[in-house]
Amino acid sequence: MQPQPHGSDRRFRSVLYHVVPMLLFSATTAGVLVWHIMFGAGPIGLLVFLASGFLAVAFAVLAVVEWLRFQGGQ
Repeated sequence: MQPQPHGSDRRFRSVLYHVVPMLLFSATTAGVLVWHIMFGAGPIGLLVFLASGFLAVAFAVLAVVEWLRFQGGQ
């Protein structure tokens, strides 16, 4: 029988699982936006910008929902 993970370990894994992808997609969105401003990246860059922005918002909403669910379970 495996020991149950400590609450802080569970919280840390939740942060890694939900916040890190949000930060990565946010950084991608910001990078593509700067690339557009500096070089005029074109339609492919615009699609990457919109997709990464959408995913950053989706992961942010998912992180908030999971955090609220985690708080409600205590």
